[in-house]
Amino acid sequence: MGYDYGKCEICHTHIQERRIKIDFWIRGELIVIDGIQAGVCPNAVKKLLTQKSAKILQNCSMMLNISQKSPG
Repeated sequence: MGYDYGKCEICHTHIQERRIKIDFWIRGELIVIDGIQAGVCPNAVKKLLTQKSAKILQNCSMMLNISQKSPG
């Protein structure tokens, strides 16, 4: 069993662990990361990240931001 995300604050349904796709923009470019571990409410479309998943996204974002600043 993975991380216990508890219940959704909106609908009180138990949040389920899943692998999700997250997308975000950096300097006008769409970045898509697939397979991030997250808690997902099946009713309220709420998504929660573990600290580990959030740190992975933060590191990816920082690396992409730095690489785009470097001359070509």
